[in-house]
Amino acid sequence: MIKKNVNVNHISTYSFRAECRDDVLSFLALPEATSLRKITIVPDSTFPDVEVEIETKLTVQEVTSALEMVEDGHVMVETLKACALKLNCMDSDPC
Repeated sequence: MIKKNVNVNHISTYSFRAECRDDVLSFLALPEATSLRKITIVPDSTFPDVEVEIETKLTVQEVTSALEMVEDGHVMVETLKACALKLNCMDSDPC
């Protein structure tokens, strides 16, 4: 039997909150953002906050490192979870 080496790029889903859309745009300007397969940005109807869901081949540590490069990106780092947006309760406690 012949075995083929298969290189599968696993796609992960992450979600987080940002204080404003500009914080997300700063994240998207980073080189790491080129690996994003999909991004969904949901605005808050009352505040400038947005909720974000991304699909990427990056690990959670790689996403965290990229978010840490964003000036004033602490809210994104603090709310980042390896789950879909609908499962992320957006606080520091586990859902």
